[in-house]
Amino acid sequence: MTKVALTSLGCARNLVDSEVMLGSLRRENMTICDDPNDSDVVIINTCGFIREAVEESIDAILQICGLKEDGRLKKVIAVGCLVQRYGKELVRELPDVDGFVGVNEMPRIGRVVKEVLVGKRVIELSGQPYVYDTEARFALSPKHFRYVKICEGCNHGCTFCAIPAIKGKLRSRSVDSILTEVVELVQEGAKEIVLIGQDTAEFGLDRDEVNALPELLRRICTIEGDFWVRLLYSCPTYFSDELIDVISTERKICRYVDLPVQHIDAGILEAMGRQESPEDILRLIRKIRERIPGVSIRTSLIVGFPGEGEKEFQRLLDFVNATTFERLGAFEFSPEEGTRAAALPEQVPEEVKHERFDRLMRLQQEISVENNRKLIGKNQRIIVDEWSEHPDYRCVGRTEGDAPEVDGCVYVKRKSAQPGEFATVEFTGCLEYDLIGREVDEPSQ
Repeated sequence: MTKVALTSLGCARNLVDSEVMLGSLRRENMTICDDPNDSDVVIINTCGFIREAVEESIDAILQICGLKEDGRLKKVIAVGCLVQRYGKELVRELPDVDGFVGVNEMPRIGRVVKEVLVGKRVIELSGQPYVYDTEARFALSPKHFRYVKICEGCNHGCTFCAIPAIKGKLRSRSVDSILTEVVELVQEGAKEIVLIGQDTAEFGLDRDEVNALPELLRRICTIEGDFWVRLLYSCPTYFSDELIDVISTERKICRYVDLPVQHIDAGILEAMGRQESPEDILRLIRKIRERIPGVSIRTSLIVGFPGEGEKEFQRLLDFVNATTFERLGAFEFSPEEGTRAAALPEQVPEEVKHERFDRLMRLQQEISVENNRKLIGKNQRIIVDEWSEHPDYRCVGRTEGDAPEVDGCVYVKRKSAQPGEFATVEFTGCLEYDLIGREVDEPSQ
């Protein structure tokens, strides 16, 4: 039997693609291995979103090719976003790689593995844009939380982003295929279903279905079982009143809104190609807070965008200070090849980007501590993710206000909570981004 290992880099969307590929390889009677040293073929699912991700992906490819040189590995295949974006250059610069597969050819990974094993160098960089349907997946995440990709591609024209050039236009999955997958995952033990896409709020718009996402959420909530539904990557442009209503009223849906706004200065937003004005953003945030009690809002921001002076950056700091986001991630602007923003004048020096990033995250740390302090003495339901190695705590979990792998966690003192289960905790202390609690019997609030 052919033994295959896969390294998945980048975001949760890549992770889903990796699970789909592994599922297809297993259906072709190939053995899935954890250790590249014990494999015939290693597949690297790459990320090509920003410069740091490109560098990480190339380093990973070179490292795996080193195993091939040592005679411990037969073949190396690079797939995914980096290959789609820079395929021709990679084919020329990485002669030790036996296969290059773009984002649209990943469903045919089994054929590619078979062809490289008989000595063929495979280059698959075209293909029709696709979004996976009901293919069986091989789980790479813990089985109690699973990612479900509801759409692929993006119709936005942000000047800083290379994703549309890599992934193409929006393609939404069918509602029936999503529901079928969610049912199967819940039956397999999933306690949290995390819906993802480039912009989940766009779901259905490629079919002219204006309220497709709220309707999808309602139908998921009718599925039997005790589980959470979490929605990630929902841009402000299509974040509708109907979507707010369904998050507010359906109790299976986490009161968690992932709303990447990128900036708040009007000039910077315009240069970014964003469709929202500062007033639109502020109005939407007020509406979300008013209509979803106890909501946690996460946002993503970019510092050091071309034209961002101290005045524009201070406007961003004032916005963050006034809004007190429960969760916040920030990126330093990366001038990505082929994007319009890379050619804009008034590029910000790297050292200034670093300094602004540090100032922004120090402010958010202060906000996070204050938000966490307000929770001390309160009870909430959490999902338990794993055992803790700390001697004072039994396990580590998350509130519904914390997405897996990107937000904070809850350290729980010893009692009966088990990984993959829900528990009710009383918060007894906090750190900058994390909470400390003890398991209690009282119902969650």
